[in-house]
Amino acid sequence: MQPPPPDPLVFVVMGVSGCGKSSVGTALALALGAPFLEGDELHPPENIAKMRSGIPLTDEDRWPWLYRIRERIVKALDFGDQRLVVSCSALKPAYRNLLRWGAPDPFPVGPRPHPTPTPRVDCSSASSTGGSASASSADNAAAAAVPSPSASSLPRVAFILLQPGEDELRRRLAARAAAGGHFMPPALLGSQLAALDYQPGEMWAIVEPPGWRAQRRHQRGAQGEWDGKAEAEAAAEAEASEGALADGPSQPQQPVFPAVEEIAAELAARLHRP
Repeated sequence: MQPPPPDPLVFVVMGVSGCGKSSVGTALALALGAPFLEGDELHPPENIAKMRSGIPLTDEDRWPWLYRIRERIVKALDFGDQRLVVSCSALKPAYRNLLRWGAPDPFPVGPRPHPTPTPRVDCSSASSTGGSASASSADNAAAAAVPSPSASSLPRVAFILLQPGEDELRRRLAARAAAGGHFMPPALLGSQLAALDYQPGEMWAIVEPPGWRAQRRHQRGAQGEWDGKAEAEAAAEAEASEGALADGPSQPQQPVFPAVEEIAAELAARLHRP
């Protein structure tokens, strides 16, 4: 029997604005006894000015910021046993490639490393389908280059995707804007959701509220957006929950995202060593 792959040393808590990166990242760092790096603090002033004005950042805006975060990740990895928790939106595959491997396209030619199973966290979380399919041709090329490393080549950088659901995100951003506590305006959420592009196999963990995917399928059906895959998923879920529906169908309830402390505890429990 092969030994399990080594635990990650660097945890990047990622997702769109308002998903809870800072609060979950801080709690996870506390649970692991590791330092926490707030990625937003490394944005250059011009990036913050653009976002305050409601202007979405471009790739050219983000690369210098991502390289700054990568430098901090490299310092942690150079110690060999120093864990680090980082908050960073990391919306696109090329961004995550840079944070993990040091280059947006680390495998431009030649064979890719073989994929390995991705651990999942089960704190009211679930596996998920991929993110937005919309991307430019350059982004698609970068997405095709996303490596799936073997255990021996794993750079020990793990990504944790937080997905509270769009309604909850908008509620959080509105509350944050009213409190005047952040430079990111709620109006930019749509551009971030459109930019989010991932495959579940990239993620060390995906945290979602229970029932979130079922609610999304319900909404898509109400909007006439059903397709064959969605119908198959709904049928499988209905069959799996047949006993629970014996008293008749129930209306979908608003999913509740797990508490920050619960998420951090479940994530820490995934590790092989304390």
